[in-house]
Amino acid sequence: MWMPVCNQAGFSLCGPVVTDGVRMKSGNRPDRRAGASFTINEWCAHRRLSRSAFYSMLARGTAPRVHRIGKAGHPRISAEADAAWLAKQEEKA
Repeated sequence: MWMPVCNQAGFSLCGPVVTDGVRMKSGNRPDRRAGASFTINEWCAHRRLSRSAFYSMLARGTAPRVHRIGKAGHPRISAEADAAWLAKQEEKA
């Protein structure tokens, strides 16, 4: 995953954003329908956080709830877990 350098207007100077091999136009994010979930990379891009910040939060116990689907499933963050995390952050502020 790489994140683009953006100018003051928020437009990418390097081309499309790439997360988990999915190319997206600058400013676009994956569709979040009910029941949808984020990969760690997608969630970090959505919340504009680095992966290291996410794993630091995970170690402190302040990251959103992560789940896996199946035995060898990749970690995912549900839209509900994201909303709960955001509400908790807003409550702290």
